[in-house]
Amino acid sequence: MFFDGMDVNIYGAVMPHMLVGALTAGNLTDWLGRRLTLVSSVTLFSIGSAICATAGGVGLFGCGRFIAGLGLGGLIPLCLAMAMEFAPPHRAALTTGLLMTSYHAGEQRRADWWCWVRLPGGQ
Repeated sequence: MFFDGMDVNIYGAVMPHMLVGALTAGNLTDWLGRRLTLVSSVTLFSIGSAICATAGGVGLFGCGRFIAGLGLGGLIPLCLAMAMEFAPPHRAALTTGLLMTSYHAGEQRRADWWCWVRLPGGQ
């Protein structure tokens, strides 16, 4: 998949930080427990999203993406681990697939909605 310059900047602002968030969340989960780590990750992601929503410039938007990436990096592996643990053994693969598919389907739905809102008549 090829990206133009702006896509690379946007994705580049979140991907390395998701890696850091995922690596950090694993250790924090061992030390603090799943509940506190999950709440912390949701809080970080929410704060980062709020910063992005209210950003007045590219620098602040990048800061929000950085913070959201740290939170999302902790959320995805932790939610996958919890879903695998609580799913019945014969439904573990289905549960994981639904979790990962719903994340991407929700993002696609949001993008479709945003295009409809931004463009007159949804075109």
